[in-house]
Amino acid sequence: MSTICCRCGGPADRFRDVVRVVEMRVEVTCRRCAQPAAPVPVPAHRAMPHGPKRSGRSELIGLLAVLVAAGLGVALVLVVRARSSTPVMVDAAAPTPHDAGPRGDASAAAVDSNSNGTTPEGLTAVLEGKWTHALPGPFRELPVREGGRFGAYRARAEYKDRFCGQGHCGNDLGNQIGLPILAVRGGVIERVVRQPAEFEGKWVLIRHPGGLLSYYMHLDEVAPELVAGGAVAAGQMIGTLGRTGIKHAEAHLHFMISFDSNGKEMFVDPEPLMREAELIELETLPEWAKPKGRPR
Repeated sequence: MSTICCRCGGPADRFRDVVRVVEMRVEVTCRRCAQPAAPVPVPAHRAMPHGPKRSGRSELIGLLAVLVAAGLGVALVLVVRARSSTPVMVDAAAPTPHDAGPRGDASAAAVDSNSNGTTPEGLTAVLEGKWTHALPGPFRELPVREGGRFGAYRARAEYKDRFCGQGHCGNDLGNQIGLPILAVRGGVIERVVRQPAEFEGKWVLIRHPGGLLSYYMHLDEVAPELVAGGAVAAGQMIGTLGRTGIKHAEAHLHFMISFDSNGKEMFVDPEPLMREAELIELETLPEWAKPKGRPR
């Protein structure tokens, strides 16, 4: 039975040619239209799976470029490692220290300023002496954020050419205003600042045997009996935690330890020392340290 091809309009036979049902319609396609189209020839240069073959010279140039890049990468890694392990020192004539104090290696053990190879007296005192934690127990206060650790970034440009990592020469401990602050060792009061400085706030500096110094900054209150040249015992309360001199951060004690090495002041990371330091629990507070209900 003859009918018409749905593609070319020529004669078709629904019993001999191709018959399909499309969307509820019967379509008949003649044999000529039903045959697949002849393949289109592909140019020889496009038939290659990876493009035209490269010349031997091009491959050699590419290999040399890869080798040069790899060599530069290895050299850069070696330079960075060498710079990070270079011993550093702190100039004792530097201005009053602050959170962003002299910049240096975060490990005191990596710093040796003696040209004769002997261990500085102050460093020996750091390693061998007994320490009391700067804040009372039973909870052991340690830095809780990377920004409060030794060597953390600080933005003040005048400290960038000194030696405490990226500018933070101590640890930030605690966050509760009024928390007692204790002397970490016995010694002599070197300096007491009761009028808040712009960045350090109220602060105390203690000189200990062996050329050691300990700094306590951002205090809320300073013990009234402290005077320069006066003696202080390990664990004695010297002030309370505050946020004087702090612009944006929460209240904390900025605590630093340094030692003298042939006339140069070198800072160490207090955190390992405070992890092992003796914890003292206080039963009562002196009158000057009790909360007075004033804003802080």
